[in-house]
Amino acid sequence: MDISKLPVIPQYLGTCWFNAILMSLLYSDGCQETFYNIAIRDRWFLNRKGESFKFLLFKILDLLVRIKNETDAEKLEELYQKLEELYQKNKPEKIFLKYAYKYDYSIRDRLEIGYNGIYIITFLKNLGINVLDIIFQNGNYYIGYLTFHQKFMIRPNEVLEEIQKLITNGADFLIKLEQFNSYLNIPERFNVSYFKSFIFNNIIILDEKKYTLRSLNISNYNNPIHAISGIIFEGDYYVYNGWINTTNQKSCPLFPFNWNLNQPFCINTENCELVLREDTKDLCFNFFNGYKIKIYTSSSQPTELLRDVKSFKNLSHITSHIENYYDDLLHIRDKEKIIEKIIEFKYYSIQNLEGIDKLELYDLKKILKNLIYSHYVLEKKENESIHTLQSALLEAEKIKIKAKEEIKILKEQALKDIEIMRIQEKDKLQKNIENKS
Repeated sequence: MDISKLPVIPQYLGTCWFNAILMSLLYSDGCQETFYNIAIRDRWFLNRKGESFKFLLFKILDLLVRIKNETDAEKLEELYQKLEELYQKNKPEKIFLKYAYKYDYSIRDRLEIGYNGIYIITFLKNLGINVLDIIFQNGNYYIGYLTFHQKFMIRPNEVLEEIQKLITNGADFLIKLEQFNSYLNIPERFNVSYFKSFIFNNIIILDEKKYTLRSLNISNYNNPIHAISGIIFEGDYYVYNGWINTTNQKSCPLFPFNWNLNQPFCINTENCELVLREDTKDLCFNFFNGYKIKIYTSSSQPTELLRDVKSFKNLSHITSHIENYYDDLLHIRDKEKIIEKIIEFKYYSIQNLEGIDKLELYDLKKILKNLIYSHYVLEKKENESIHTLQSALLEAEKIKIKAKEEIKILKEQALKDIEIMRIQEKDKLQKNIENKS
């Protein structure tokens, strides 16, 4: 797929914050799948009256899913054209107003002056989607405050029960806010220490459920007035900016850029280029600095190593591949990245993670290597042993059945012999009686 041809949501008015929310949810891997499954589950495709907001979102989602799955070049071009026409017919301000008039009339005047990106929490709640927020403030993490703060003022105990229930059953989306631009007076009861949780940059564990970072929304770090998104599309990292290219009057396409790196950049609107530099005058960005909104969904994707190893049948090939993988880990100096890889291999029960962040980097790498080896090599050996044992049991069962058949034959033969002997004895006795008489 030529990513430069993929239509994105354009920006004409002050809807950058709303566009960023939609792009994260509609385009980014993980978010898109979760959003699409919810749309199917709740039958958004049935509510066509006046092309409702939910039905419009479903049409966009459906086209994007078809684009990802289409292999025919000609049909792919047709899908691009359909999506482009959909955005021309339904400009972002029209999509915004559809939402505002249906779900939140109070924000209808935010087309020109913009709004706060944390609105994504309210947005998801209004669509009937299970969401939990996590706020990092003063060195502590708090969970569920923005999701439930209004209800907490009235029924605090009930809210805490709802948070625990949502954690236990699993939320559709987790929204983590970092370097929040205003201080919140959050009650201590929302502290994550009251719940079973481990929070890292790219992975969050809540009650043994794993959530993975899927998208990241930020504003420019110098006098924030513009919002953009970091998304993942078909496994690759991109930056979305809805500005219009002043050269050809088209939306800037997705910019290939690894937003997991601490790298400042600016965007040239004349030719839609992403420039790696830091400038205090222009609108420039850094996904590691300033206010950030991180979007997580539950993880079901296999790790890269798992996908590779599954293709091997020979045990020695698996062992060799793991050794090469471990050699690559030796170059990693970030403890949290190693911990995240440990979690990837389903080593994420709360009991196992206790104190793991206190271990040295070398010890963490040893844990990871042993975990990988035991997960793949010993599991394969165990499977081979099980296969051998099953074969032996099957053979034993055959022998047992054969033995039973042989015993049955012997018993039948013995009964016949006894019957013959009985008849013979009876005849002999009869002859003796006749001779005596």
